[in-house]
Amino acid sequence: MAMLADGGGGGPANTMDLPNWQPTQAWYQTQVTNEPGYQAWQTGADAARVTAGVNRKAAIRALAAQYGGLPAGYTDVYGDLDPATLAIDKANPNSQLNQLAASYAMQQQQLQTGLAARGALHSGDLVYGQDQLAGQYATNLSDAANAFLGAPGQGGLQGAVADYTTAYNDAYSGQSDAINNAIQALEAQYPAGVGGDTQAQLVPDWSAKYGVPIYTAPDGSLYRVGPDGNLTPYTSADQGGAGPGGYPAGTASSGGAGAAQSPSGNYTIDGVTYDASTGLPIDAVTAPAPSAGGYSNLVYYGRNAPRSIYV
Repeated sequence: MAMLADGGGGGPANTMDLPNWQPTQAWYQTQVTNEPGYQAWQTGADAARVTAGVNRKAAIRALAAQYGGLPAGYTDVYGDLDPATLAIDKANPNSQLNQLAASYAMQQQQLQTGLAARGALHSGDLVYGQDQLAGQYATNLSDAANAFLGAPGQGGLQGAVADYTTAYNDAYSGQSDAINNAIQALEAQYPAGVGGDTQAQLVPDWSAKYGVPIYTAPDGSLYRVGPDGNLTPYTSADQGGAGPGGYPAGTASSGGAGAAQSPSGNYTIDGVTYDASTGLPIDAVTAPAPSAGGYSNLVYYGRNAPRSIYV
């Protein structure tokens, strides 16, 4: 495919065809999260996590309103309760804390009134009765605090947090399937051993950076126009290549005899050395026979590599 100049300026074309392009492993890793199917899954998963957080906040706020604030020693690690909300909860006359305090005060008054009627207000019965009421009040406060804290599966704070944690984790439980589906979609677009047609973009500052028109594929790999007018892999000088000089000796453009009609030699991208004549990594020139499911790009691009990079 000859390089065509964009109209008027006589310069190199902004795009050139790149037939049978094979993505690199790095490209797969970045493109999974950009694949439309994966993005749709992630949008739903993120929305589910937001919903889980909203439900947790509502549950904890309802508990605080019922209790009358927060039990001693509890820290609001999620930030669901701001000072203004806690002030309202504390002033709520129907909260458990205020109801228990009102009941305790009334019982103390009833004790003193009853003892005074019998002329025993200053007897040991007053001390005994007060001790009994204080003990019962402390038990009631402890029961209310325990009810606020609750337990997983039994309501309360711990139940709300457990429900939130489960919903939050479940939202991403399908990530592995989403990744596999994204990879399958990419493999269908660029099948192993065959590749797919795409376009390479002219590097905007090619003149200053390389001295010759250089194009970049979707995975960032570089190409230059070969002697036959087609794109051929290019390695820059800082990657150990020929740099911005002319074509290799022996090609038509260098004045040598003959013209190379296909790329030759090796080139390196992201630390992987490729055979330029096949576009495949060294030692993987011949594609294996396909399984029943067909070829997989991950024969060459790391199907067995850990997938934590996607998480």
